[in-house]
Amino acid sequence: MNTSNLPVYEVKYLNEVYLIDDSIPGDDIWDKSITIRDFTLPWDDKVPPVTEFRALYDSNCFHFLYLAEDINLVIKDTFRSEIDVTSEDRVELFISKNKSMDEYFCLEIDPLGRILDYKASYYREFDEKWNVEGIKIISNFIPTSYTIEVSIPLESIESMGIDISKDFYMGLFRADYEKTDSGLKENWLSWVKPKIEKPDFHVPEALGIFRFMK
Repeated sequence: MNTSNLPVYEVKYLNEVYLIDDSIPGDDIWDKSITIRDFTLPWDDKVPPVTEFRALYDSNCFHFLYLAEDINLVIKDTFRSEIDVTSEDRVELFISKNKSMDEYFCLEIDPLGRILDYKASYYREFDEKWNVEGIKIISNFIPTSYTIEVSIPLESIESMGIDISKDFYMGLFRADYEKTDSGLKENWLSWVKPKIEKPDFHVPEALGIFRFMK
């Protein structure tokens, strides 16, 4: 499969170990990262809400930060299980060692930091018993937006079959629910614009390349 036209995101290396905490993410750390701002609504012509993604890594962990503009949050008051995340506003990250997605790993995180994590294989064969080991998530609310900051041990990334010395594949997505007179409308945002007719992120066309830099 031709990957020459895929976007490449370079994950910068931190010489110091970064520990996320409950405070609002500090610019002193995240200013060292590259920011993705060009999220689109592949199946809608309107202007998408502001969505930003950044990532870094150190000797221990892979870190990423989402900022999502949202003035009408949709969050379940009663949270019964992980699957409830699929009925909420959320940000998403998919990880795959190859473009064919024969095995890939999915994180879907709501504005409160509650996570649905699962393993999958193409096409849409899900194993929801899988959980990412050692993950830490911090959520924060700022005027008109929420942030999701995540740290995953590099050991957990490697357990997914990822060799961080080589390029691998990630999908960056967001589900934003819009309150309308007729109910809730789903808006699907993506870093890479998959050229398919119906909304679906579980396809190779939705992935870009990640490259860990030294």
